[in-house]
Amino acid sequence: MPSLNRRIAICPLRKYVWVRVTKAANSTVSATLWAAMGQAGDPIDNSKRSSDKVSRKSSFIRPSALTKKQVAELSNNYKKIIFVRNPYTRVLSAYLDKGRISNDLARKFSNYDGEAGTRAGFEGFCRYLANGGVYEDPHWYPQNRLCPFPSEELDFVGKMENLNSDLNRLLDWLGLPAQDLVRAGPKPTGASGRIAEFYSEESEQIIKSLYSDDFRMFGYSENLQDA
Repeated sequence: MPSLNRRIAICPLRKYVWVRVTKAANSTVSATLWAAMGQAGDPIDNSKRSSDKVSRKSSFIRPSALTKKQVAELSNNYKKIIFVRNPYTRVLSAYLDKGRISNDLARKFSNYDGEAGTRAGFEGFCRYLANGGVYEDPHWYPQNRLCPFPSEELDFVGKMENLNSDLNRLLDWLGLPAQDLVRAGPKPTGASGRIAEFYSEESEQIIKSLYSDDFRMFGYSENLQDA
């Protein structure tokens, strides 16, 4: 299981805990939150303040920096936040990002280099996930299992599909000023517009089965056409 210490960001000043889900606009959410806190005049370290293209994920506190008493306080006194993504597009985005010919990971799920970045290559990737690979990397690890809190304890669930509106709704809820998105992280893969290009009936069934709890917990349709 990926280290939860790296997946949890804590802001004691605003008293919120953010569960960082990879391949769900993680870097952009971080950079935008940091920019809004700076605009609000929060006493952040100016030397770490985000630029328009730099994520501030490392500027939040991790659970390992807290005492046991402080960790226990998170459940009772902190707002719990998560941003998630449709499993169909999240998994495809992870493949398009990590399944390049030049990436050593691609060798685990491609029969030969010529399959990388193709429908056949994506099918191979989905079979790799079904054979246990789903738990080998946080970029495609089930989102619900990256979250240490029960769904009923989450105070705010934002979705990448509504990133701009959901993120500004979050800022308002946290008492922070409205903020334009601060884009950060790797170049977008365009996965949401490439569903038909990469998904076959086999890969659809594999993802639907492997990520059934994500679909259910975060209210996503299992119908591929809705992705």
